[in-house]
Amino acid sequence: MSGAQPTGHPELTPDLVAAVRIQRRRHAWALAMCWLIGLLLLGVGSTSSADSNGTPPPPWFIGLTIASAVAAAAAAGIALAYGAALRRRPADVRAQAILLEKQRLRVLWRHGWTGRLYHLYFWTFAWLGMALFLAHPAPRVLTYRHRGAHPTGYLRVLMLVEMLRRMGFEPQAARMERVWRRLYDARRLNRMPPRLLSSARKLLPHVVDEIAYQTRRNLAHRALADVIRFRREDEEAIQAAARRLTEGRTPEVVLAPRHVVSAASYALASGRIPPFSLSKRVVERLVSEHPPAPPTIGAAQAALAA
Repeated sequence: MSGAQPTGHPELTPDLVAAVRIQRRRHAWALAMCWLIGLLLLGVGSTSSADSNGTPPPPWFIGLTIASAVAAAAAAGIALAYGAALRRRPADVRAQAILLEKQRLRVLWRHGWTGRLYHLYFWTFAWLGMALFLAHPAPRVLTYRHRGAHPTGYLRVLMLVEMLRRMGFEPQAARMERVWRRLYDARRLNRMPPRLLSSARKLLPHVVDEIAYQTRRNLAHRALADVIRFRREDEEAIQAAARRLTEGRTPEVVLAPRHVVSAASYALASGRIPPFSLSKRVVERLVSEHPPAPPTIGAAQAALAA
């Protein structure tokens, strides 16, 4: 029996074993530093967003963010110390240790817990970041930010409700307002001027009228509601097209392309058609039409209003 090492594996001398141990610990602390920095950035971003919305985070969250910064600095220092210890080893031993560690990580990534743990961490942070991005807690919605681009988010949806009423969708508007006021009850908690809340119900119809129903010179003295029209007949056509899509059929040619996209969203929400099949059918429907380009701006506006 031969005592030679297998091909591709260097001889495991005591110096090499010690170097591999140092390289492994350096990699572990460097990985910990990266995750702690990600946690720190997430905490700093959440704190900044909360402060800008007038809802400062609790002390324990600030303490957790500070602890993440301290731990990240400590992990970086330990990783650098292990790196310095590895550089004191001979060059050939150092190269062999790095090669062995890469081989070990490759095996763990493909067949061990490292790859699974990485995916778990990645999707956890991705989900948490998206949740923070999409979250609209009541203190944020019901806070007035002076001189902000959007001083308060509470009134924006009520403007949409008023727009639906003006367009003739009274039941949908009533349902939206009921759900919105149930989610965000301004009578319980709000950081908005009382005068703004008390006058909103009377002023919002005038705001919507000014935005969408007053004529504009750059729209050829027509209102926005006249240029981009949406009637109850359009909604019924969208619902009919959504039913055709869920049945595996293509929407009718007379349906406007922008309404085809709306019908696709209804069909997808029904859950009765695979997303890939739906997207393929909608794309085929959209690219099947190649209307000629309007020769003038007036023709383009007329086509848009049609």
